[in-house]
Amino acid sequence: MKQRQSTIKDLLKTNPRALAVDYGYKQKIIIIEEYIGLKTMLAKDKDKIKLLENIIKEISVLARSVNISLFIVAQSSSVDLIDASIKNNLNKIFLGYLASNIQVSTFGTGVEVPTFNKIKKGYGYIQLDKVEQIKVPNVVYSVEELKILKNNLCEEKAESLFSQIS
Repeated sequence: MKQRQSTIKDLLKTNPRALAVDYGYKQKIIIIEEYIGLKTMLAKDKDKIKLLENIIKEISVLARSVNISLFIVAQSSSVDLIDASIKNNLNKIFLGYLASNIQVSTFGTGVEVPTFNKIKKGYGYIQLDKVEQIKVPNVVYSVEELKILKNNLCEEKAESLFSQIS
């Protein structure tokens, strides 16, 4: 991220509206799975928690400008679990039924969220500029479907490999 920032900083002097992608920087994605669990593991060492939060804050604030996206996967998003300054810089995705208390902890107060009487499987909410409904493509609803998907992918790989050998 810092290397990209340094390079783009000089390039922006000649073209201030340019984006990282304009200079060939491909999208990178950082996914932090079970962020709350990671913080819990560090609970005995406040300095390590502070260091972790500072790194995540820096990434959440600066990475988008250089075509790097940060995703934090968590089962809860309350302020005592995810620092407000980090949370405010993330695009939020919520899958499933959105109760009012979860709505506030995920998207914040004063944010207009569309309401649906019943949300279907595979649908949820995404906040980019505003909160909208989203359908997650290729949602697996059961273990059986997951097994079928795995078998199909294995067959496709085998066919591709076979065609390359032939």
